[in-house]
Amino acid sequence: MELQETIKLFKQAGKRYHLIGDESAGVLAGLDLEGRLFTVLRGKIINRVNPKAILGQCSKDEYLNPGGDGFWPGPEGSYLGYTTTPSVDGACPQP
Repeated sequence: MELQETIKLFKQAGKRYHLIGDESAGVLAGLDLEGRLFTVLRGKIINRVNPKAILGQCSKDEYLNPGGDGFWPGPEGSYLGYTTTPSVDGACPQP
């Protein structure tokens, strides 16, 4: 997907974003999309972009994966298996 087309989706949805670098080589950060990062190369987003998720809103009943990539802030792995903190596990996204 083209960078400008993705930015248009963000604007249409009223979602904040920030471009780090430029159109030739950079990262588009979706600030209202869990901080998702979209890699920009020669004016194109090379990650998956899900327009439905950018235009929509997650709820406790439905998770919309916007694509891109992200850093996982929660702890993972222990002798008990995979765990997350209650603040991450029990979070309910709000507009």
